[in-house]
Amino acid sequence: MTVRCPQCGSASTHPARSIVMTSVGVGAIGGIAAVFAKTFSKDVPTSGIQLVASLLTNALFSGLAGSLLGARVGSEIERSAPQAYSCNKCNHRFQPMKYPNSFLTGELPMAHLVEQMAYVGDTPWHGLGNKLSPKQSLEVWRREAGMNWDILESPVHFKSNMAGHLGSIHTFPEQKVLYRSDTKMPLSVVSQRYQTVQPKDVIEFYRDLTEVSGYELETAGVLKGGRKFWALARTGLDFKLKGKDQVNNYILLATSCDGTLATTLFY
Repeated sequence: MTVRCPQCGSASTHPARSIVMTSVGVGAIGGIAAVFAKTFSKDVPTSGIQLVASLLTNALFSGLAGSLLGARVGSEIERSAPQAYSCNKCNHRFQPMKYPNSFLTGELPMAHLVEQMAYVGDTPWHGLGNKLSPKQSLEVWRREAGMNWDILESPVHFKSNMAGHLGSIHTFPEQKVLYRSDTKMPLSVVSQRYQTVQPKDVIEFYRDLTEVSGYELETAGVLKGGRKFWALARTGLDFKLKGKDQVNNYILLATSCDGTLATTLFY
C-alpha cells in the first residue's frame, strides 16, 4: 500500500522504527545494565574467569528478560499509537491517520479540483499546472493560470407551468446568477447585494508589489470550475531561525464567487 508524504507529496516513504523493536532494545540494555550494577555493588570475585563467567551468564538472562518485558510494553504502546511513517525524500515524519485516506492509496487529494494553474520553480506535489519562467508579466500569469475571463451576472428567471399553454417567464429580483464569460458555465446563485471579485482583480493586486516592491508570484490558479481562485507571491523577506531553519515569507490572496470563501489575504 502506498503512503504519500503530506509535506512534499512523494510516494517514497517507509514505516518509522517500530515501537516494539525500540522497546526490546531498551529492555535488553536495561537488563544488562542492571546485571553490571548488581555485580559491582557486591564483592568482586578474586578470579577474573569467575567474574567474566558470572557477568556473561547473568547478562544473558537479564537481557533476555528485559527484551521480553520491553516487547510486551512496546506492543501495548503500539496498539494504542498509530503507525508513523518517514519520507525518504524530505525526511518528514507523519502519521497517515491525521490526513485524508487518499494519502494511503496514493491518490492526490484536491487535485481533481484544480481547473487550471501556473507556477514557477519546483513542480507542485500533484503534478498539475503550467510551469513559467521567473519574472513573467501579470498578463502571462493571468493567461497561464486560467484567470483570463470575467464573472458576469444575470437575473434569476423561472417558468411557471400552467395547463393549456406553454407557461410564462418570471424574474426573481432578489437573487442573480453568476457565470463565466468564456464558457457561459454557471458558477453560483447569490443575492443582489453580493459583491463580485473578478479573477483579474486578484492578479492585479500584485502589480505594484511585483513591479516596485520586488515580490515574485509563485502560484496562481482556479479551482472548482472557477468558483475559487487565488494567487501566491513570495515577498523576499526571508530569514533563518537559530540554527538552520529557513523561513520564507509569502502573501496569499484568495476568494470565491459562490459564497464559500470571503476574499481573504494571508501574510
